[in-house]
Amino acid sequence: MKELIPTSVLPEGLKAPVLENDQPFSTVLIRQIRLLLWKRYCESTKTKLDVLKVAAPPLLFFLLVLLLYSVFDNFFNPGGIEAYILVIGFWIYIQRIVVQILYEKGARLQESMKMMGMYESAYWISYFISDGVILGFAISFICALISLGGLFNDGGFGPVLGLLFLFCLSTTTFSFFLSSFSDNAQFGTQSTIMLLMGLYIVFVIIFVGGSNTISLRACQIIFSLFPPTAFQVGCLTFLKSYDGISLSAVCGIMVSMGGSKVAICYI
Repeated sequence: MKELIPTSVLPEGLKAPVLENDQPFSTVLIRQIRLLLWKRYCESTKTKLDVLKVAAPPLLFFLLVLLLYSVFDNFFNPGGIEAYILVIGFWIYIQRIVVQILYEKGARLQESMKMMGMYESAYWISYFISDGVILGFAISFICALISLGGLFNDGGFGPVLGLLFLFCLSTTTFSFFLSSFSDNAQFGTQSTIMLLMGLYIVFVIIFVGGSNTISLRACQIIFSLFPPTAFQVGCLTFLKSYDGISLSAVCGIMVSMGGSKVAICYI
C-alpha cells in the first residue's frame, strides 16, 4: 500500500488516497473529491481577493438596480429592468470557471492527475460542488436578500433564491461544456465573453425590439436552453404583464440541459 500524496502536506483529518486494489469505487471516489475540494480551497484562498472578484460583480449589479428603482421610481415598471442588467454581473462567474478548467487542461494538470489515478467523475464533481453548490449558493443567498429591497416586482425570497441558485448550478455545467472546445485559457476567455455578449444582444433585440413574425413563447423556450438567457427569461416571469412559460418551466429546462451538457463533456 503506497500513499499517492504525503500525509504531512494535507490538513488534519484528511487522509491521502492509497493504491489498494480491494477498495470500493465509492470510497476512492469520495476520497478523491475531498482532496480536489481541498485543492480548490487552497487555490481560491491563495489570493484573498480572488473570491471577492467573483462575488462582488453580481452584488454590485443588484445594488445598482435597487439604486435605479429608487432614483427613477416612476420611470421603470416594477421588475422591468432586472432581466437586462443583473445577468451581466454573472459573466465573470462563468468566465472564471472556464479559465480555471482550460488552464489545468493547457498545463496538463488534469492529464497528470488522471495518470495518478484520479477519476474523471471526481474532477467534475469537485468543480460542481465548489463553484456551483458552495460559491453559487453563497452568492445566490446574498443576492436574494438584496432583492427583498424591491427587486423582481416583490416576487419573494424563495422564488428568487431558487432561480438564482439553479442558474448558478446550470451555469457551472454550462462552463464545463464551453471548456470542452479548447485547451487555451486566453482563447477561452475571449470566446466566452463574445458568446455571452452575443446571447445578450440577441435577447435584447428580440424581447425589446419585438416582432410579430417571431413567436415569443418559442423564443422563451429556446433561450431557456442557455443559462445566461434562461436567467433573463426567469427574471421576466416576475412582471405582472408577463405572458409566457412559467418560472418553474424555465428552471426545469435549465436543470435538464445542465445534465445534458455534463454528458456531452464525457463523450
